[in-house]
Amino acid sequence: RESHCPICRNAYRHFPTVCKMLHFLLLKMYPLAYKRRGKQILEMEKKRGCFSPQLDDKVSDQGDGSKTSHDTKADGKGSVAIEENGIAALDYDRTSDMVSRTDVLCPACKQILFRPAVLNCGHVYCESCIMVPEDEVIICSVCESPHPGQV
Repeated sequence: RESHCPICRNAYRHFPTVCKMLHFLLLKMYPLAYKRRGKQILEMEKKRGCFSPQLDDKVSDQGDGSKTSHDTKADGKGSVAIEENGIAALDYDRTSDMVSRTDVLCPACKQILFRPAVLNCGHVYCESCIMVPEDEVIICSVCESPHPGQV
């Protein structure tokens, strides 16, 4: 059964990873509404006996600044970090309340995202930066995960 993206309503069949970029952008742009919705979701999850993934959140009032098991170390460029497991990932500026240029960079072209597309792994690219190989299986250049289906 297909599910749909809550923002763009595009269908997907594979359970995607949380898009950290979208999480932090929404939190920065709409902090009160985002936190209010988070509390509603938490109450609903308690009733249903389920849970959502929790992200390291230095921006929200609830965030204590503690790091997850994938602590990042900045490499000095401001837009890329290396996780403990050696996988490169975008390093979102979680300490500022303002959306910055580095919060919305494409990992492929290093420019501000144009027509952003989110892969199942949660990484975001410009639609034109996603390379579709001959075998039609897209591989994320950040984490090397396969992306099943269409972009």
